[in-house]
Amino acid sequence: MSGSRSVADSLNQYIELSVEVEDENQQYASLLVPEGAYKGWVPKDIYSKTFLRVRLPFLRLLSFPVGGTSIGCLPMQLTDFSAEGNYLTKLPTCFAECSKLTRLNLGFNQFTEVPYPIYRLSNLEELNLEHNYLEHIDRTIGQLRNLKVLNMSGNMLRELPPDLKQCRRMQRLHLSGKFYPRGKMQQFPECICGLPDLVFLDLSWQQIRNIPASFGNLRKLQELNLKWNQLQEVSHELKKCTKLLRIDLSGALRLLSAIPAALFYLEDLHTLNLSDNFFTDIPSEVCGLVKLRHLVVQRNSLLRLSQDLYKLRYLQHLELGENFLEALPQGLRSLKRLEYLGLCHNRITELPDELCFLGHLTFLGLGHNKITQLPENIYHLQSLTTLDINHNQLREVPLLMDRLDLLANNDGLHLHNNPLRSPFQEISEQGTTQLFEYLKGIRLKEAHHRWKMIMIGAAKAGKTSLRQALMLGKSKLTADSERTWVMERHLWEPESRLRVQIMDFGGHHIYQAAHHMFLSPDALHVLVFDLTKYSTEAYEDLIGHWLEAIMDRAAGAKIVMVGTHCDLCTKEDVQEKREDILRLVRRNEERKRHDIKREIRKIRSELDRPETREVSGGIPEIGVGRLQEKLNRLEKMLNSRSEVPDDVHVVSCADNLYGVSDFCSLLIGRLKSVPASGLPDHWFTFLEQIQQVPDRVISFERALGFFKSVMAENHQSMMGMGGSPERSLEMVLKYLHSTGEIVWYSDNLELRTTVFHKPEALIDMLRAVFRHDFDQVVQYCHELGESLDLRMEKFERMKRDFLQRGLLTRELLRFLLVLFQLTEDASDNFLDLTLSLMLKFSLCFQLQRSHATALVGPTDVVQFPWFFPEERPEEFHGKWPEVRPSKVFELTMEINFSGPAPPNFFEKLSVKLHNFLYDTTRVNWQNGVLSQRNASSLLVQRERRSQGTTVITSARAESADNLTELWWLVMNVRRAAMQLFKDWPLLKVELELVCMHCVLKGNDMPTRYPGEVLEHVIPKGEYTLKCCDRYPNDLVPTCFVFPLEEKAYQDNHELHVKAAADCLMSCLDDVDSSVGTTSSAERLLYGRGLSMLSRRLTDEWTAVLMRLGVDHSRLHQLELSYPTDFPMRVLIALEEWRDEADGTAEDKVESLLSVLSESDIAQNQLVEDLREHFDL
Repeated sequence: MSGSRSVADSLNQYIELSVEVEDENQQYASLLVPEGAYKGWVPKDIYSKTFLRVRLPFLRLLSFPVGGTSIGCLPMQLTDFSAEGNYLTKLPTCFAECSKLTRLNLGFNQFTEVPYPIYRLSNLEELNLEHNYLEHIDRTIGQLRNLKVLNMSGNMLRELPPDLKQCRRMQRLHLSGKFYPRGKMQQFPECICGLPDLVFLDLSWQQIRNIPASFGNLRKLQELNLKWNQLQEVSHELKKCTKLLRIDLSGALRLLSAIPAALFYLEDLHTLNLSDNFFTDIPSEVCGLVKLRHLVVQRNSLLRLSQDLYKLRYLQHLELGENFLEALPQGLRSLKRLEYLGLCHNRITELPDELCFLGHLTFLGLGHNKITQLPENIYHLQSLTTLDINHNQLREVPLLMDRLDLLANNDGLHLHNNPLRSPFQEISEQGTTQLFEYLKGIRLKEAHHRWKMIMIGAAKAGKTSLRQALMLGKSKLTADSERTWVMERHLWEPESRLRVQIMDFGGHHIYQAAHHMFLSPDALHVLVFDLTKYSTEAYEDLIGHWLEAIMDRAAGAKIVMVGTHCDLCTKEDVQEKREDILRLVRRNEERKRHDIKREIRKIRSELDRPETREVSGGIPEIGVGRLQEKLNRLEKMLNSRSEVPDDVHVVSCADNLYGVSDFCSLLIGRLKSVPASGLPDHWFTFLEQIQQVPDRVISFERALGFFKSVMAENHQSMMGMGGSPERSLEMVLKYLHSTGEIVWYSDNLELRTTVFHKPEALIDMLRAVFRHDFDQVVQYCHELGESLDLRMEKFERMKRDFLQRGLLTRELLRFLLVLFQLTEDASDNFLDLTLSLMLKFSLCFQLQRSHATALVGPTDVVQFPWFFPEERPEEFHGKWPEVRPSKVFELTMEINFSGPAPPNFFEKLSVKLHNFLYDTTRVNWQNGVLSQRNASSLLVQRERRSQGTTVITSARAESADNLTELWWLVMNVRRAAMQLFKDWPLLKVELELVCMHCVLKGNDMPTRYPGEVLEHVIPKGEYTLKCCDRYPNDLVPTCFVFPLEEKAYQDNHELHVKAAADCLMSCLDDVDSSVGTTSSAERLLYGRGLSMLSRRLTDEWTAVLMRLGVDHSRLHQLELSYPTDFPMRVLIALEEWRDEADGTAEDKVESLLSVLSESDIAQNQLVEDLREHFDL
């Protein structure tokens, strides 16, 4: 009985009641099952009910009704039935009993013919059978006299029955073919012309060859889609369809040499799409389309334009891209309403000046032409938001262009791949605003090429050997002792006018913590990998991971891929690997772009919904502001993505230097591909002056002093640049940073006050700590130790604390700086600077002075998460019991990554946690942080699962009075994580809040609320609500779901605390009553014991259960049913064993403990914990 009830309940949750307009005194039920709610079945209870509407989408149904031929009471009221996306092949005869049915949707099924019962549904108004396998329609369709909408798209129809014309109420007809294989309809169905009320007709992707004279009968037709047919004849009678507003004939007129004249008589036409045909001109008759607003003639063979085109006074959108136009005729300024003009991919060499007087123009596409200059008056286009001039022959930009404010605000100027002389390419790539600022102050100067080139790749890929081969022109292979340590910076000058700053990155995983500091969109990135180590399986480690890091962190960067050690591979092997790499690179990039576009469409769709701005149910929807912010980031990411490398270059750095010369020439060509650009004299003077400063770094204020002095000496005004000395200096520093001359982090509020005029200082700071062979290289030196007053015993203790716990003292840092010859004496000022920069870069956090730090050293102590111990410290279990004490509140948030977490995410999060845990006692290990704050405990830990990585944040307290602090802790962790997410805008991550009510109840599969609940405050005046899926009738304290603020900011704070305390007591009563007076063995078997066991068992779970008598096939079935939910899999198996095994509870427990104690299982600690916890 309970099973039948649960099935019925599962159906009842999808039933909705409504009142119809026709009968306001009666309620009607609708069954709206969500997609995938059932798999291959629906509860039989459905046939005993009456519904007005039934929705059964994507349930994998093979038949309906499931397993029978009767649909019971369904026909009595049913007016709307939808079962799209199933595997239906037929309908039972009894379906014809649904005589009231007006809407029927059976799209995306597997019908090979229209089910005969459908023809008997005489009241049917809408019929959707799209994307099935239909090849014909029976002539009895003429019986459906009330049919208004018929959708047969995506089928394989060859013809339509003449009787279709009897459906004279038809208004919309969807008959498009499949994209592949192409539709089989070759003749225009004459029966369509007998549908006088038709307003929409889609016959795209067929093979229709003519539009017959009878087409003129469709006098009410408003939209016609015939794209990608094979029209050879278009009847002149088409002109009688005077109400046509939109026509799409893209790719349909490729067999015609001229645009059909009948089109030009449609005076009310708004939109005409003639793309993908072969027309060479647009005839003068086009002026007959007097109301035309959108004209698209893209991808044709247009050689010229008629001036009559300019008579279309209402034209707003004109797309003529991908043709062969060489010039625009006079009269363009007549199109006063024009907002969009697309002329990309033509052969235009110059633009008429009258283009500058199209005052409403917002988009101007001129990319991929041969334009050598823009009109000087282009600044008159004040409405322009996007100007695409990529891939042309521009050598300069009009100096007054900075007046186009909207263009700057939208960063809408695209100038890539032009031989720009002024302004230079580096500035233009920084953005429209920066370019416009530069236009105000630029002075021509002798050209110099200045570049930054980053060499990146896995450890031992050959980066340093390649760099030395390029610089020295001879082979110098790198020994293990010479491997790159964090990063090396070298000046490469292959030609007298080419200055390249090479950044050679170390590939060891510990050095990746510093890579993000130097990746830059202004640099040429050389991705190096070892060809001998490459295989398809190794692609991600050797190439994919690094390529993704560059493209995500340095949007728009130029990338070159090179494989080393080619001398150790055969030519065939090299070619095969190159092809495989390019295949994977292109595939992954296509998927990435597809994911970005899909996410953009999803967000736009969400933003377009009115419900987005409303509150529905107990939990508010996601905030519009955050959605819009994410949309902006994604669109910018899509528009600025780097082009993936189109080739894989191969070299050998052995004696013969195979391919190095060619690769060197390639790099020089890339580095010189941007025309030589001038560096203003006063900029160069400023750079010289700051580089002469002996200090390792200088402040922004000090640099500003130098800059003002240089500008005054050269009698330069700063009003034409940034408008103020500060903004002018910012522009100069950005440029010098882009060329690698200095390092300045303009976007980091903490670091922008520091200018690394000698980038080696930043590298030395990292080198002091991050070294893959630290234990072997860092050894005590008596002479150095004595000079620094550091005894050997103290040194060894500090070194051990650093390697095992990540603790770095001021004394040890001083020793390292001198040992590695990063400074001569490591003065206190230099130590202060180094520690300050490490903290600002979030590489470590500083510990408060306490008795604990006193044991490490007498001075400042910082801690690096990269060096935390692997295992949990011994004190963990004493501070955080594995089983939550019954009277303790526990608030949990989960951050779920669909794949591996971003590089170093957890380590960086661990550093950020210290911003609010600075005054607490922390217990750290590589996968977790445990902290005590007042009466609360916080545990943040990382779990690597088969489907991805999860970061679990849990906070505990014994009193409801501490709930505010629990929320404060969890929300601070969330805030720190959200800050890190900004570096990965397309990160696939979900935040979930675990239901505290379920946790208190002892439910091991608690309800999970979407992370959006954390963005909202507690609804005013609501102290409890029904929102728990596991206990739908229970009232859950509102402060268990929404963040509880401090007393000063939370209305009726004490009432929320009381609701939480009452809930805890109620849950305790429930748990106690479930235990009652049962024995210890029964409490283990029927209480929390099996749940505890399911979480503690790992790889040995199958062996344990098989020895308990559970069949191996059942265990395999559970693995398939719960592929990722390991605890649930084990719990179900244990419960089935408990219920089916013979003997008393004591006998079963004894058998269980005996199996766990066997030598090859060896779960002795677990046995002891069970005996202690359940008093066995």
